[in-house]
Amino acid sequence: MHSVALKVMGLQPFWTHKNSAEMQERGALIRSEIPLWLRRHRAELVQALGRPEPDFVVEGRDGTGRKTEIPWVRFCSKSHSPSATEGWYCVYLFEAKGNALYLCLMHAATRFRDGEFKPRSAEELEGLVSWARGLLQKSALDHPRIISSISLNGRTKLGPSYERSTALAIRYSLDALPLADQLLDDAKLFSQLLATVYDAQDTGNAPEAPAPDIAAAIQSIDKIANPLQTQKRTGQGFGLTAPERRAVEQRAMSQATCYLEQLGYTTKDVSASESYDILATDAAGQEYTVEVKGTTSGPAEVFLTTNEVQLSQARYPYTFLIVVHGVHLNRCHHQPTATGGELLAVHPWRVESERLTALSFRYQVPVD
Repeated sequence: MHSVALKVMGLQPFWTHKNSAEMQERGALIRSEIPLWLRRHRAELVQALGRPEPDFVVEGRDGTGRKTEIPWVRFCSKSHSPSATEGWYCVYLFEAKGNALYLCLMHAATRFRDGEFKPRSAEELEGLVSWARGLLQKSALDHPRIISSISLNGRTKLGPSYERSTALAIRYSLDALPLADQLLDDAKLFSQLLATVYDAQDTGNAPEAPAPDIAAAIQSIDKIANPLQTQKRTGQGFGLTAPERRAVEQRAMSQATCYLEQLGYTTKDVSASESYDILATDAAGQEYTVEVKGTTSGPAEVFLTTNEVQLSQARYPYTFLIVVHGVHLNRCHHQPTATGGELLAVHPWRVESERLTALSFRYQVPVD
């Protein structure tokens, strides 16, 4: 990696849009040699990233047709970042004049909206980058070589776009490029930082990330409605696993049960057999239906089935909605565990139609 990176840096001053001999050599190094080095260390990088090995992706680009001024090689989770135009990833960026190489934690400068990729505004990128820096602030402070801004000295539009999209980076100067061992250690460090970002997305604690249950519902609906279509990140393309969802729900049920019993209700868990979760009974014998929702994200929105909506209206005012939000998920064990969480109770609870957003519809086809 050390010698290959030096070769690329030495070729940068010869940049041209044309496929010159120098650009052909640079392209081979970017598209083949550096990705090959990263793939050789796949096991170590995958372990640092904390994702399944098949989900790990490496790719290098220097421009299709017209050669780009700033070549790059990225590595990341494919489900979180299917392409360089989506999501967060680690990327090597070569300074335009060849004076430096940057290892960056970067967000794509586009977003998927209305069926196509559209450029993000400078304000959007600033918000995403600021969020990531805040999330990783403590980790970054432990590594004084990590910086929060880069300078690619580009003459084209790509350079400033990459600079705005970078949250954290390490700069390697041409005259002080470390050997391969240090470069690998840094790649593993940035994989760990990227894992922290992915964890926040998975649990619905990142900007624009929906609550995990809503993300999963949208993704499932898309798969049913569009079985032949390559799945986009409509539901983020990631989220909680089934065991993780069970752990969060069990934590929420435990918190809700304690809350109700402290208020003097007797409780019965009916989640396995009814359209609600807890049957609560007060001292006078009045029964209440309790809907419990657990989430690792905030309390702003939860997923409701048709039956849950109808039951809240039919049983009102003998209804509760209890949301246990901000649950902490521990993935370190063989079986995930959930702790913490803040409880929000709504009583009496009746679903108002203006607060509902349809995720899909059932349609009766007219038959002549």
